[in-house]
Amino acid sequence: FDENGVNVAIPGAMLYFDSSGTRDGDQRFEGKYVPLEQESPDWNGLLEYTWDFGDATPIVHDPMPWHSYERPGLYTVKLTVRDAFGTGDVTRAEFNIHIDAPPEISGIDLPDEVYEDFSTAVIVNVSDAESLADLVFYRDLNVLDGSNSDRDEAISNDLFVEWEQDILRDDDDDEIVDNDWFVSTNTLVTLATVVWDDPTDAVLKVRVCDGMGLCDEAEADVTVLPEQDADPSLSDFSWDEWKSWMSDAGSDALGFIALILAALILGWLVMRQPNEIEEEAKQNAETYDVEHADDGGLLGMDHHSPPPAPKILSKQERRNDESGYIRPLRRRE
Repeated sequence: FDENGVNVAIPGAMLYFDSSGTRDGDQRFEGKYVPLEQESPDWNGLLEYTWDFGDATPIVHDPMPWHSYERPGLYTVKLTVRDAFGTGDVTRAEFNIHIDAPPEISGIDLPDEVYEDFSTAVIVNVSDAESLADLVFYRDLNVLDGSNSDRDEAISNDLFVEWEQDILRDDDDDEIVDNDWFVSTNTLVTLATVVWDDPTDAVLKVRVCDGMGLCDEAEADVTVLPEQDADPSLSDFSWDEWKSWMSDAGSDALGFIALILAALILGWLVMRQPNEIEEEAKQNAETYDVEHADDGGLLGMDHHSPPPAPKILSKQERRNDESGYIRPLRRRE
């Protein structure tokens, strides 16, 4: 049950619905709890039981039926009883049952390339409705003590994750290949660090369980590649190796060195060519007579001299279309 007293079960579990203690309210039926049997001296005065389990299954008239739920969710159970007075008075009672949802694995994240003798981080993507809602369940370990809601044991909502490095290989030599589980030591339980010793085609398996014992499993194919050494750089060569290479190359070494120097010089010249932004900055500096801009490295309103005042055009220049002169309009009185 949960903190609100709602009963909790798992999908497929057979549940016993106990209606013992139910009787007609008349005083003459006090202390009598035998259902339906009118000839019995202990008949409880009830003629009919009707159970509605809230999951669209058929109505049941057994006083104490068994029932199971196939899907997770919150269900409302309704019990209706009818007594023998006249046409029959009815009394109804209802309560809720929470059916736990198992964890759901949506995938396993692996690197694009996995190499032998290399630590590989593997992550399982999993969700669990009860964990996300931070629900806490409890278990009453002794329902015969007069109470069925004692919080004798708390059921954790934390997920338990187990990994198997390769279900095709028997690591513990027990002749069962798919039971070599291990638990990650990482703080994040959904993260595991796996090392494959040899190149192989492996099948990685993960199992995630909740506190109610419901689990989900997933597998992923892994191709483990041979270990690859990084390409050597110039700094990895010793002076003795350089001398050995020079002696082996002979006269070809000079041509090779000259080719390297030519490439370096050409690259330096190309890098020194100004780009469009640099060319524009140079032109702006020449136009506005500014050699250096202190603020932000860009020419601003305060970094250049004002443009020269326009000169007075002559009559001939004003009549020239290329001068850009616009004759003002004059309104005649």
